[in-house]
Amino acid sequence: MICYQGQGFGQNANPSYKGGGLRGHTGVDINCGFGTPIASPVSGTVYKVLTPDHPSNDGSGFTGVFILVDNGYESYEFLVGHCNPTVQPGAKVAVGDTIGTEANHGTVFSGNTQITLAMQAAGDERGAHRHYQLRAYQSAPKTEGLPCLSAYNDSGYAAPYYDGAYYQIWSYNNGFNGCVDPRTPIFQRDLYIGSRGYDVYVLQRFLGIEGYFTADPTGYFGLITAGAVRAYQLAHGLTPTIGYFGPKTRASILPQIPPRPVLPTA
Repeated sequence: MICYQGQGFGQNANPSYKGGGLRGHTGVDINCGFGTPIASPVSGTVYKVLTPDHPSNDGSGFTGVFILVDNGYESYEFLVGHCNPTVQPGAKVAVGDTIGTEANHGTVFSGNTQITLAMQAAGDERGAHRHYQLRAYQSAPKTEGLPCLSAYNDSGYAAPYYDGAYYQIWSYNNGFNGCVDPRTPIFQRDLYIGSRGYDVYVLQRFLGIEGYFTADPTGYFGLITAGAVRAYQLAHGLTPTIGYFGPKTRASILPQIPPRPVLPTA
């Protein structure tokens, strides 16, 4: 199977993003051919499936398989979109399991031509691709005003409730509804006392697993996190710092965190 990359993360090749209040494309498009099988690049639980018979409720006809991933360090929603799903909500999938076939359901283009829903229904296969999208979440009690992942049911769309917690989206207002480039590693910046974000949350989870951080992860880099980072540095032969998580410590920790999904390549 020969695949090639289409639109990348953050690009804005069509006007639908601006119309939806987005800065650009929310994922990575890979073209492998209409009808080709799609292997899951992640292990997790399928929590939502949008099919041609029950597509997105925005009128676009969008379909996809939405998978919740929690590897102990990162927790994120992974979407494979525009496909013909072959799995059901609640299914447990592993890397390599077939979850659907490539299609062109939703807003898709071939060159400068939009392949409309009517054209798709008539059998036009142009514009087929699989859209890979990653959006981080935190399992937490519901907080009013914070956006949550949404699950489809017969009555419509509502925030799902799992094990007493909602799945709240990190950085929802980043211009991509919380989505990030799935090909990039989690740590992209230096962290200091006062830093906030999903990368701080993952760092705290890592330090907790290693026994250096005993509080609940919050995504806020405070004195407890600073002390845990310093303890880790001392234990691993790194120059200890006061409230600073820099490139040397990142280089030590990142290989110990499961890598993000590997997408098909040419």
